[in-house]
Amino acid sequence: MKKLLIILIILSTLMMTGCWDMIEIEDRIYPYSIGIDINNDRNKEGKFLFTVSYPNIAAIGKNATSEDPIFIIDDTANSIFELMHKLTSRLQRPIYLKLLNVVLLSEEVAKDSKSMREIVDSLNRDFIISKNVQMLLVKDNAKELLSTKLESKRQQAIEGSLNSMLNNKQKSSMFIPINFMNFIEATDISDVAIVPLAMPGEEEIIISGGAILKDYSLIGYLEPMEVRALAMMNDEINQDTIDSSYNGADLSVMVTGVKSKKRLLNEGEILKIKFEIELEGHIHSFILDPNMPIKTGEMLDDLQDSVAQEVKVDMDELIKKAQKEYGVDMFKLRNYISKYHPKLWEEIQDNWEVLYPDIEIEVDVKVFLRRRGLAI
Repeated sequence: MKKLLIILIILSTLMMTGCWDMIEIEDRIYPYSIGIDINNDRNKEGKFLFTVSYPNIAAIGKNATSEDPIFIIDDTANSIFELMHKLTSRLQRPIYLKLLNVVLLSEEVAKDSKSMREIVDSLNRDFIISKNVQMLLVKDNAKELLSTKLESKRQQAIEGSLNSMLNNKQKSSMFIPINFMNFIEATDISDVAIVPLAMPGEEEIIISGGAILKDYSLIGYLEPMEVRALAMMNDEINQDTIDSSYNGADLSVMVTGVKSKKRLLNEGEILKIKFEIELEGHIHSFILDPNMPIKTGEMLDDLQDSVAQEVKVDMDELIKKAQKEYGVDMFKLRNYISKYHPKLWEEIQDNWEVLYPDIEIEVDVKVFLRRRGLAI
């Protein structure tokens, strides 16, 4: 019995050896974001200029020993893998990309389909980088945008707020966040992905509008109101504020619910698809005027129609832009037809690119204001 007990004790000690290859958190570098530009410096090798921002661990906590909360380092390389190897010779600690939040692409990179495919392939093959990393695009230079963040007075909070914005925690409709996995999925299904557009502000980064990428190449941009219309049509938003007018007075409506449905109206030679969109909300602000009280159902109907018409105008303009100007199916019609009308899709799929610009897309918007506020 004693021998058995001794053997069990010896075996248990073998299983309590700990993590021999463990690396302490302060012994690694955890990048927040990576900016990617085209390398235009002929004296440096590498197709891309990568800019990496990461937190300064020494500046965190009550006993901080440094005043710089964020570090930025850049280098040229042909891929992210090559970049990591080059940076290890310049930094005292290894880089760990598991917590990478944002990949920021410059306009120059996004316009080149080959460059985009190379970047997407490297991100997809890396088993450490999360496929939930958020995608962003900047019209100018990615390095300059990250430098704006470094120089900001609010730099300590910007990394967290940027990630929160892209995760849409504030329910903004001025952009549609997209992570790497959804970017590939959207491109494979509809040949088009809408990437949020970032721009430098005075003391922070502003995210508003969207960039249209077709088959991994930038072809144009969407204004913030167009992005909002797209989010409503694709049922990708639940909350928003709509500013309208009624009889010369400003009207603000808080939208608390959005429902969007597609219906194929006919299967003849000319395809016709109808979007049925319902917005539910309440009056956020109107005008304190005894001559304009919201007491009657007729006036409430007029207010609802006024808001619905304003939303419909934005959607009609977006449809025209998507079909005639860019020829991209950002409304996921191909996915809808193939899923709910497979026989029709078998007939038209080979000729989809030709048929899409001539599809009749009708929008029917209904607004329901559940609460009107206090009546005068």
